[in-house]
Amino acid sequence: SDPELCFLGPCSSWPSGGSPDGRGPPMTSRDTLEIVDGVHASTTRLALKSQLERFGEIDICHKIGDPREDTPWVRFSNCACASNALEAIGRGEVLIDGVTISAQWRVRKKEPPAIPRGREDGP
Repeated sequence: SDPELCFLGPCSSWPSGGSPDGRGPPMTSRDTLEIVDGVHASTTRLALKSQLERFGEIDICHKIGDPREDTPWVRFSNCACASNALEAIGRGEVLIDGVTISAQWRVRKKEPPAIPRGREDGP
């Protein structure tokens, strides 16, 4: 894939049924990966970053404590790099401490979560 394609259009997309007017599902960021498996509390941020920066420049590598409580994520400088990293992760080519990691596109949460129907405020 051509990294320049990233700069010709937005790096975000709306899942089918979604829309840019905010009434559809949350926007999916196409430059940011959420690491959903293979990273543990003992995994360092530097270990995660060093394995992924071979795919391109990383703007932010977020990894704090236990990934079950605070999901790690990595934002690349452009979406082509993020896409290449996600493809390699999907092929099982990215390991940290000998463990294959899993990732997905990170969903940006622009709006606070909706209160489920049936819940009422107050006692």
